Amino acid sequence: MKQLFSTLLLTLLLCMSGNTAYAHDIEVANADGVTIYYNYLRTNSVIHLEVTYQGSSASDYSYEYYGNIVIPEYVTFEGNSYQVTNIGMRAFQDCTGLASITLPKSVKYFGSWAFSGCTGLSAVYISDLTTWCNTFFNTIDSNPLYYAHRLFVDGTEVKNLILPSGFANFGSYTFAGCSALTSLVIPSTLLVISHEMFYGCSGLTSISIPSNVVNIENGAFMNCSGLQSIDIPSSVTSIKASTFSGCSNLSSISIPSSVTSIEGWAFEGCSSLSSFSIPSGLTCVREGTFKNCMGLKSIDIPSSITYVEHNAFEGCTSLDSVKINDLFSWCGIDFYDHYSNPLFFANHLYLNGDEIKNLMIPTGLTEIKWIAFENCSGLNSIFIPSSVTKIGNFAFSGCNEVEHVSVEWESPITQFARDFTNRANATLYVPFGSKEAYLLADYWKEFKEIVERKKCATPAISFKDGKLHFECDTDGVEFHYKFTTPPSGNGTGNDVTISSIYVVNVYASKADYVDSDVATANINVAGKKGDVNQDGVVSISDAVSIVNLILESSDE
Repeated sequence: MKQLFSTLLLTLLLCMSGNTAYAHDIEVANADGVTIYYNYLRTNSVIHLEVTYQGSSASDYSYEYYGNIVIPEYVTFEGNSYQVTNIGMRAFQDCTGLASITLPKSVKYFGSWAFSGCTGLSAVYISDLTTWCNTFFNTIDSNPLYYAHRLFVDGTEVKNLILPSGFANFGSYTFAGCSALTSLVIPSTLLVISHEMFYGCSGLTSISIPSNVVNIENGAFMNCSGLQSIDIPSSVTSIKASTFSGCSNLSSISIPSSVTSIEGWAFEGCSSLSSFSIPSGLTCVREGTFKNCMGLKSIDIPSSITYVEHNAFEGCTSLDSVKINDLFSWCGIDFYDHYSNPLFFANHLYLNGDEIKNLMIPTGLTEIKWIAFENCSGLNSIFIPSSVTKIGNFAFSGCNEVEHVSVEWESPITQFARDFTNRANATLYVPFGSKEAYLLADYWKEFKEIVERKKCATPAISFKDGKLHFECDTDGVEFHYKFTTPPSGNGTGNDVTISSIYVVNVYASKADYVDSDVATANINVAGKKGDVNQDGVVSISDAVSIVNLILESSDE
């Protein structure tokens, strides 16, 4: 009769409370005589237990659990045996006197904030590592390791962790806070390193991730402050948000070209990183990716980048170089804010290894995006071709060493007040005949001096002793030539040795001058040296051909 009554009472409690009760259902002393509080749970027809707090609220009693607590695998109450499978939500919350917890392998679920505020915890004892790796922790402080920092399996502390094989992934937060770990071996079966799985494992110094791993989830190694180096295999295509955030000693990381996405805050606070090359497959640098990487000195930006999000480089105060391989692409990057552009701190921009001091904006570019060259104090001069029709705000703000700005527009385009902040100390060179228009235009008129640029004379082309020779009535010019029939090519210089059939185009340039018109000539060189007309002999007729060639180029 008594057992029947107990069964009816238990059924009533479960019906009233659903799957989880909000006041403890039973209290039973463990083998050490310590009272543990439980709620009934039902899975299908099986009744089992979760550990909970005393009373109807987690705040009713602050010290119901203290010292060394052992959770049994089975509990007998009123003649019935129940397996303990869960640690309930807030079960040990704010039990600051809790020193250690011993858990049976039957417990595979930890509710939210189960150990929140258990600042006195110093050890977690388990009997089966595989079970632990497959346990569900609802929040990071559901896991007692978050405060305890030390894990013991069958009485032996885990320092050199060898993850169990045979599993593709484990649960989130599995070893979060386990700062006593010093080494990690990842099995060949593991495909996913789970969300914040090794959060705060500050004892780890290096990690080798095997090629079977395809996904490293958010915050997987967040706050692993002892981590110095890590190699990411080519099987990984994405580095998720905050993956290495707070890894303050990380100085070496290998990012394969397979990575096409690096999410926000991925390297935030990695203050020991001194250089970083963004993989060429990326199109965007996400929010806060390198925030507070205070040791970062150089960053390589590939031409694939088109957008940089909010505060991507905020706090990168040691940056002194930004390296790019395509100036055209750089001018077109959309930066969200000032801290998105690494030049804000770096001040020096390098193109294919050489610092840009005399900036030549590429012909064909139509827009220079806002803050594109902000704070680029390494610039001495700027040339902007007529193809550019828009200059974004702050585009050249803070370029305080610029002395010369040359533009090709006969009529000035709209300029913002912060585009050329050093204009009062710089000379503006404009096309011949357009000075008056610039003297009347807002902001353009504020340059220290406006000078009209003369145009280089059109080059003359001559041929002698198997060589082309270029001359120009403008002194001190540089000739730029290009062959447009095979063998093709281009270059600079006054004399060019040739030995075939060519069409050559050449123009002259000079600092602070407008480029000359292009001169074109057809050159036919074959057979004997000097046999310009290809009749098989060198004669007076070849001289006539040369004269005609010179006259032809002069006419053009």
